[in-house]
Amino acid sequence: LLSLVLSKHNKRTHNRKWYINPRSSHWADMLFDSSLYFIECDFQRTFRMSRTSFERLHCLVRPSIERSTTRFRRPIPSNRRLAIFLYHITLGASYTVISNQFAVGRSTVSEIVATVSKAIVETLSKQYIRFPLREEALRNIDTWNRQSQIPGVIACIDGCHIPLRRPCESGSAYYNRKGHYSINIQGACPVE
Repeated sequence: LLSLVLSKHNKRTHNRKWYINPRSSHWADMLFDSSLYFIECDFQRTFRMSRTSFERLHCLVRPSIERSTTRFRRPIPSNRRLAIFLYHITLGASYTVISNQFAVGRSTVSEIVATVSKAIVETLSKQYIRFPLREEALRNIDTWNRQSQIPGVIACIDGCHIPLRRPCESGSAYYNRKGHYSINIQGACPVE
């Protein structure tokens, strides 16, 4: 009976070992955070923005993407979470590539992309996007419906590439998928 009680006691106090797939974090630890090794033009080519713009964006979204330390592990720093998101949207890199580059799991990359996307929309849309008031929206819906017979339209949105000559510095940031240099703009317009 004593051996049974002791064996149950030993099982309860056994510490769990958590398995984390070993990955090389050299690029994320040594290069990404270093302006000595990851020079400005490489940073801009990779993330399509300067370090200064990156830091400004990071300051805006940090409260929404920062995570707390748990008893299991330290969180991925918020600047690295933003970099993972930008790496995905600017380079079109797959979750597997990002997972290897930043030494995190693919499911972690997926969660980060969703979280940072939501944080950017919630943070920046209040500053840069003006949604119509209720009365204005209802008036637009009615006008669009009368003109186009398409119900529920409040406004139209479209994008355009404005062609330009290759900039002297960081020209790759302006090179688009259509094969020329441009600035991409997007706008929305009401019915009037």
